[in-house]
Amino acid sequence: MNMGSSNFANTILGEAVRAAVDSTAEQLNAASGKVEAQKHAINGVVADVSATTLILNVGKKAGVKVGDMLEISRQVRVVKIQPREK
Repeated sequence: MNMGSSNFANTILGEAVRAAVDSTAEQLNAASGKVEAQKHAINGVVADVSATTLILNVGKKAGVKVGDMLEISRQVRVVKIQPREK
């Protein structure tokens, strides 16, 4: 049985599955505010900055994943970058 086909979607079972999935999605969306974000301490150093890109010296081994939101909590020192000469 191909559950992705329009034939299945038009059956009583297909309509019931769609309604159940929609209902579950609505309930999960409504409850998403009750789930606290997990916070993990990650120690690292800013390796490079350019325009809107910040590169850290930590990655997968430290548990960092693409899309993670990080907060810099302590500034050790400011490094001023001179423009490169052409």
